[in-house]
Amino acid sequence: MAYVSYRKHVIQYLDDLIDSLVDNNYFSDLEKAEKYVHSIYDYYINNLHILHKSNATKYLQGELLEKHGHLCKSCTYRINKNTTWCAIYKTDGVRYIIVDVFNNHVVDYNEVKLF
Repeated sequence: MAYVSYRKHVIQYLDDLIDSLVDNNYFSDLEKAEKYVHSIYDYYINNLHILHKSNATKYLQGELLEKHGHLCKSCTYRINKNTTWCAIYKTDGVRYIIVDVFNNHVVDYNEVKLF
């Protein structure tokens, strides 16, 4: 069985996302926002090892691409008809470390936080 973990800054981002979703009226209450964010966690934990993956080179730029592009993969999750999440991760085939997540609503994504 595969082992999937999230970097600390990814966990913090997703935890902060819960409040942001409620504050910006994407969800009417905290419980619905928590369920949404937990579905992102669960999707990758349960499916990352069996999903179609691609190189993350289209999300990395400059020095990050040169240093880490060959090490990183990406995998998308279409959570609803308007939003697709992307996880950038490293793997040795057994362990998967998610180093960043973002969605298609990010207009200018220039930095992947690899470490």
